[in-house]
This record gives sequence, structure tokens and C-alpha cells, in this order.
Amino acid sequence: MKKSERFALDQWLSDYPGGMAYADIIGTLTAEDDLWEADGFTPWEVVEAFPLNAVAVFIDDTRAVLERCFPESLREEGAA
Repeated sequence: MKKSERFALDQWLSDYPGGMAYADIIGTLTAEDDLWEADGFTPWEVVEAFPLNAVAVFIDDTRAVLERCFPESLREEGAA
């Protein structure tokens, strides 16, 4: 997972399945328009009043901004 992806997930979710690819996490959160809960996923309190597909938009917007502002965040975790 890229540093930008991990950062974005951690900004909006207090818990999500470890070892799951970013695209799979976003796919799970956007699987249904009005999905409010998914096993293993816990949004931070500030966004718990939003359906998970909206939280996924927040996550991906955060990732995109981070990658534009800090290109080094595109590196995979653990990469030098």
C-alpha cells in the first residue's frame, strides 16, 4: 500500500482490515450506496453520520491531495 493510501485511510477510519489492498477497501465501502456498516470497518466519530460510500470519497480525496502536494507519498510503504 502506498504511504498516501495508508495516511488517507487512517484519517477517516479508526479500524479497517489489515492486509487488504486500498482498492479493495474502497470497493467494499462503495459496494452499496446506503451502506452504513461493514464488518471490520469503523469510521472515526466525525464521519460516523455519513454512509460508507461518502467516507470512501473523503478517503480518496485525501489520498489525491496528499499525492499532489507530496509526491514522495506515492512510494510503497517500506520503500526508501
